[in-house]
Amino acid sequence: MTTFNEAFFDESLRHATDVRRFTIGEVAAILELLEKADQQLVKKLRSRIGPRFTMERLQNLLKDLGAARAVTMSALRARLRGRLADFAKQEVEFEAGVVQTVVPFKVELATVNLNTLQSAIFNRPFEGAPLRGWFKTLEVADKRNLSRALQTGIANGESVDQMVRRVAGTRARRFADGALSMTRRNAEAVVRTSVNHVSNTAREVFWDANEDIIQALRWTSTLDGRTCLVAESKVLSSNGDWRNIKDIEVGDMVVGGVSGQPRCVTGRACYGEKVTVLVETVDGGFIQCTPDHLFLTPIGWAEARSLCDLGLPVRGASESFSRDESEVGRSRISGHDGCQAPNPGVQSENERKESGFVFRSRVAGYVEREIRPRDGWTEIASVRYSGRAPVYDIEVEEDHSFVCAGVVVHNSAICQARDGALKPVGDKPLPNGARRLDPPDATPPAHPNCRSVLVAVLDGEGLLGSRPFITDKRRPDERIADFRAEARRSGKSIVDVRKAWQKENVGTLPAETTYNEWLGKQSASFQDEVLGKTKGALFRRGDLSLDKFVDRRGNELTITDLRGRHPGAFDAANI
Repeated sequence: MTTFNEAFFDESLRHATDVRRFTIGEVAAILELLEKADQQLVKKLRSRIGPRFTMERLQNLLKDLGAARAVTMSALRARLRGRLADFAKQEVEFEAGVVQTVVPFKVELATVNLNTLQSAIFNRPFEGAPLRGWFKTLEVADKRNLSRALQTGIANGESVDQMVRRVAGTRARRFADGALSMTRRNAEAVVRTSVNHVSNTAREVFWDANEDIIQALRWTSTLDGRTCLVAESKVLSSNGDWRNIKDIEVGDMVVGGVSGQPRCVTGRACYGEKVTVLVETVDGGFIQCTPDHLFLTPIGWAEARSLCDLGLPVRGASESFSRDESEVGRSRISGHDGCQAPNPGVQSENERKESGFVFRSRVAGYVEREIRPRDGWTEIASVRYSGRAPVYDIEVEEDHSFVCAGVVVHNSAICQARDGALKPVGDKPLPNGARRLDPPDATPPAHPNCRSVLVAVLDGEGLLGSRPFITDKRRPDERIADFRAEARRSGKSIVDVRKAWQKENVGTLPAETTYNEWLGKQSASFQDEVLGKTKGALFRRGDLSLDKFVDRRGNELTITDLRGRHPGAFDAANI
């Protein structure tokens, strides 16, 4: 018989499909509003830019554009805020409904105060800032990108059409190579991450009010992928040496990126050739990595591809190491330590899509001000496509981060490392053999576009309390489980009888399983509902794991993209 916890786990993961649909709808709505605003902006550019376009006129234009974009961002935030408020209430209702569905007897649940719920979803920071902070960052980045694009166009003596293309992008690239495309990508990431934040926060608020009937919250990862560094990336060892990541072995000691203390490497793997980007700092350092590798910034962990778009500096080596020591391992454009910046080569259309951009720079073109590194932080000069290269990944205990080329980066499996770990609830001890979440107060989203969820682990003692019997609604005759009568019949204590019933029916922890494994055990019809019929067939018969259905940004690939990347899977699935 399926235990309560197994049924609750199943229902929670099935619900993730509904959350995904909601996310897709909200992203589409926000991008539609942005597209209309972008069209108005382009019209204004064409009417205002002329042959004698001076810097004074540019400043007036930027002021007008900034005011218009501020109104747009305010409208986007207001729409999303309203939708998220309703969504949060639905998530609370879902959680309460699932409890009543999987538990075959009546459970008295505490209600959630709506003011408490609203405060939590809108004021509690995620990835370093609350929702309003992320939209402010989005607005600032949007204005900066527009300003730089226009300034560069003027400095290069470009025509009106050339400047418009610089801002809006080109039709050949589906307008993905203009300054406005950065805003669209950033807005999409904000929406996806916000929905995940609200979904998990709403359920946490519900369980805060009903913590007496759960043991803990289980971190469950779904479609998060691997992020990696190239073979020659310099990693700081605990003895002060800098070693290529390809030479690091399990058991080696490296410097933890957060603590600055020696930490053990608990995992290492090579993931073959992948699309990479080159992250260059203003002082000449560089790191070559996958586009979604995470760097420590003042607002939390951010992907490599977004560092320039958001204007974020990255954290330098731990303060426990001097600047001179941290510079030893810093690869430089000029060839320090025998390293040379990789040759970008030629970027194919698929690789452009996978890397997420063509080129981003904070210092390219017409930029008057001098960029200086802030104390403890290193400014980013540019992020550019850097070809395909063999990439490696290591896992670091406790910190889950390390020092690479003088800056702090995350080991890739931020969510995969937490998958199956339990988040404590109040002062309750975790079940025997359970893995404690590290850090124990972590809550999804753990990074932009995160899809992880927290699933409650029901507590049998909390559900049953001191009841002498329960009516089991799972049975057609609504059979009564009379703990007092069973205790008299068996000669055991009523406490022992109740515990035995709990173990058999409530269960403890669902077996640790990945989302890929869980989906593989579901019916073909449900798999098709989640993935679509063609992708469902590729999943079942083509031996494609779920991470193959998304690009490095977590966006779903089309059937055409999948056929180009995995033709053998289509043959195996007879499609």
